[in-house]
Amino acid sequence: MSSLQFCGRCGFQAPAGGAFCGRCGTAVGRYAPPTPPRKPEPIKPGTIGVCVVAVVAMAVFIADTMMPKRRATAGRAAYSVVMVSPSQFAPSVVCSLPQQVAPRTPFAGLGGGSWRRWGASGGGLDYGCDGGRDLVRLLDDGSSNVSAEYGAVGGPEAVRYVSAKYTAFQYAEQTPAEKQLRQQYADFCDKLSESFYGVKLPETFRKRLLDESTYLSSGAANEYAGEVGDGYVNLSSSTSQSLKVVLDVHFFSSEEEYRAYTDDDAVKSILVAAALSHRTL
Repeated sequence: MSSLQFCGRCGFQAPAGGAFCGRCGTAVGRYAPPTPPRKPEPIKPGTIGVCVVAVVAMAVFIADTMMPKRRATAGRAAYSVVMVSPSQFAPSVVCSLPQQVAPRTPFAGLGGGSWRRWGASGGGLDYGCDGGRDLVRLLDDGSSNVSAEYGAVGGPEAVRYVSAKYTAFQYAEQTPAEKQLRQQYADFCDKLSESFYGVKLPETFRKRLLDESTYLSSGAANEYAGEVGDGYVNLSSSTSQSLKVVLDVHFFSSEEEYRAYTDDDAVKSILVAAALSHRTL
């Protein structure tokens, strides 16, 4: 019987002694089949857990170091933290601001003094401008009595709240003198806004200061708030049948400061106490 051999590549039968496969031309007896791939080893369960922990830890580290920190805004918490005001709201600046922004106007008589502790209310609200003038009489001519107030409240290193207030009593009707003073008050608030935020109050705010149709006449104040530059401003306006007009503009370094103030009745009580005992507001 003839001795046969097979091509290791294509399996073709060839007579013994043949040098090459008659089908594919491979040298008979010299073809080495490819080595089958190794079976992958199973991943140990603990390895996945270690990788996941490493990825989470890295994500937390990046978030903590790269993302901007946000101040606490929940109620009193934002006022209990020792904080430093932005430069334009620095205690060394706010007390003398009326003289700087409104020279040669009736409002230049406001402010002055030094940033000192006036009480022990806590919560970063027991400092204010001490020794200055928080109220000036703008007009008292028998038919109108007009005054302006200016003040600030905060902590040792942070001004929380700046207020510019205008009150006018008119015994018969609005006089040209009072109308002019109200315009000057709006200009004064514009100057304060420029000092705090780099821009004047939006036209919507100015309209609400000068247009009596926007005043609330029920005795309560009509409040309006919004962003101005990188800060936040709140204003209230009211009038009454006795022709009393009260306008109050409140300047905050940020919306967070404003929300912390408006969300916390205890903070408002402290500010009222400041107004009564120290006449800062």
